[in-house]
Amino acid sequence: MNPKHAIAIVALASAQCLHAQIDAGKGASVASVVIDLQSGQTLQQNNADQLLTPASLTKLLTTAAAIDLIGAQHKIATQAFISANGKQLTIRGLCDPTMASAYFSWHSIEAFATSIANALKQQNATQIERISFDSGYISESPYSSKRLWEDMGNYYGAAPTSFCTNDNTVTYTFSSPIEPNKPCQLISTQPAEDINVQCFVKSYTKQADSVYIYGIGQNWYATGCMPCNRAKFNVRGAMANPQKIFEQKLLTELRQQGIKIANVADEKNCNYTSLKPLATDYSPSIVSIAKVTNHESVNIYADALMLHLCGEESTSVDRALQQLRQYVKRITGQEAILYDGSGLSPLNALSPHQIATVIRHIETSAQAQAFDKTLSIAGVSGTLKRLGVGTAIVNNVRGKSGSMSGVLAYAGIVNATNGKQYVFCIITNHSPLPPTELRQRIARWLTELMKL
Repeated sequence: MNPKHAIAIVALASAQCLHAQIDAGKGASVASVVIDLQSGQTLQQNNADQLLTPASLTKLLTTAAAIDLIGAQHKIATQAFISANGKQLTIRGLCDPTMASAYFSWHSIEAFATSIANALKQQNATQIERISFDSGYISESPYSSKRLWEDMGNYYGAAPTSFCTNDNTVTYTFSSPIEPNKPCQLISTQPAEDINVQCFVKSYTKQADSVYIYGIGQNWYATGCMPCNRAKFNVRGAMANPQKIFEQKLLTELRQQGIKIANVADEKNCNYTSLKPLATDYSPSIVSIAKVTNHESVNIYADALMLHLCGEESTSVDRALQQLRQYVKRITGQEAILYDGSGLSPLNALSPHQIATVIRHIETSAQAQAFDKTLSIAGVSGTLKRLGVGTAIVNNVRGKSGSMSGVLAYAGIVNATNGKQYVFCIITNHSPLPPTELRQRIARWLTELMKL
């Protein structure tokens, strides 16, 4: 073969490799990038700087920032203080999203109450005139201003608060008649909240529900449809007032353990100079929270981690977003369009290059081992459990998925057959393909990446 022809063929192959992409269907937006983990060389790119809706890939940036800036082993405190005369208690909430969470069943309000009660008994201070709950850590609304109204009242849209409990969710139990298109009944909510809930849910013949919860303050309503002929059908929604539920649980447990409490108050930004520390409850470590955040794609955990980027004095969504945006810009050199830490806002916009660059930054830092624990394994665990089952990428790709209506995205690290590791990110928006088919095409693309 003519040497010039050989060079041309190699050059053509390299160009095709560099711009390789998947077919996500007519009208879809697709952007991707592949970067050598160690050298930082871009091996493949397709619209790598295009800003697209990343969905839950946002969590990769939030968890990386939390591990990098706060520290993998840091723990979030919920504190109890006592006055000099032993008659007043103050409980300070610092937005621990794991308190009484389904993901950390051992971490309970009851255990915190027991440590408080034991400390009070040691000081012979079992007669409390006043207990105050200080929720001033979050200085403004915990909700992003760019959330969809239909998301905010549902379990996945629950916002973190200074005092969290039960993942800030409540279970609505409905019953439905035998016939379709008939009104259903709301039987109960658990835990019970002092709110007004109107039920507009109707029955239909499908087996899955389409019930949505809406509301703010005292007035809430449920709408949509649920299967016919169900005596009890549970739907999870966002809790209206998590602090009140936290208070009820703590007060009930303290009283059961012999602590008498006369008055209860809600306050913000108490003066702690004259108070003494009494008991402190600690969350799991930041890396443990981040692992659940990415493996289970828990929105409230991600948004809580973002809030903690401001430190332990005070925080707000706007200030925390500024911290997260600055973190991404410092690493990537590009502005990040972010409105929450979880990816639930459809107005978030990130490029594959930004996401991959942040992953490479954390994976080549001293925090690499900690961050790696938060990633799922293709075909095995977490959000990648259904990706590439029965193919070569099983156990050879680790990362996270992102999905919402019109979005399917993946990012992480590929173990190549040549022993190298490649950071990848692929984002698809508005694909007309069924998610299963699109996921299979992405799995085939990842299989080819292993051969680079």
